[in-house]
Amino acid sequence: MVERSSPAFVPNSEVLTFHSKSVDQEYRIPIALPMDYAKSQDRYPVLYILDADFLFSYTADVIRGAASLRSIGLLGQDPFVAHVPNLIVVSITYPISWYDQPRLWWSLRTRDQTPTPNRDDARVLGLEGTDGGNAGKFLRFIKEELMPYVNANYRTVREDSTIVGHSGGGLFALYVLFHEPERFRRYVVSSPSLWWDKKVTFKYEREYASRRTDLPARLFLSVGSLEDGMVTNLKELVAVLKERGYSGLEWESRVFEGETHFSVGYPAIYWGSTFVFAK
Repeated sequence: MVERSSPAFVPNSEVLTFHSKSVDQEYRIPIALPMDYAKSQDRYPVLYILDADFLFSYTADVIRGAASLRSIGLLGQDPFVAHVPNLIVVSITYPISWYDQPRLWWSLRTRDQTPTPNRDDARVLGLEGTDGGNAGKFLRFIKEELMPYVNANYRTVREDSTIVGHSGGGLFALYVLFHEPERFRRYVVSSPSLWWDKKVTFKYEREYASRRTDLPARLFLSVGSLEDGMVTNLKELVAVLKERGYSGLEWESRVFEGETHFSVGYPAIYWGSTFVFAK
């Protein structure tokens, strides 16, 4: 006998509908709580991950899996299990999904995650109604609206947050790093779109270096070996960071062999989280 039930979902999770005044945009905010959240009084670090449509459920599941294995004393030698704690996972997406309205979804995403408007790059991506450049407003939404709400309504460790971004999300995470590095304690950056607007991220890094010699963060940079120009750009950024030698910056970079732009986000989350949370 076979029965059909409602669609699969992420256990112990909820979705907020959040209208941002900073961006004048409605967002969907999936939140996954630790499985023991209701039974404990513990406070948890928060992991903010962009692109909920394809990274939220994986991230929540692998973090919970690690907690489950630790609770029964298994796989203590696995580095992710050994180092990544129970976390509250907060993700960001839009009222429409990339499955049913892909062009609009990509346009909204690129609008929010790029730091400068660039018509030529926007046209190459086939965007609708935007040239990009909304990262400043998007950051304001996260730091002035979303993070205060999460900290007020969930048992968080306020000073312990992590941001995870892939592709455009990685570009945005680096924008935050070179403008407000203390906003997050940890940065997991996967295949960042460093090509955007004539590599404007490198301009931001130079401006930051002219003001400060410290960079207080733990940073994991990665890219897939099959991403061609993305690999070259990331290696250029790695060379810059080596030359700067910022005090307070703990960082690692990795090129994942055999991975493409579409596939590399998953190992980046696994190994990136392992590094930034390692004791």
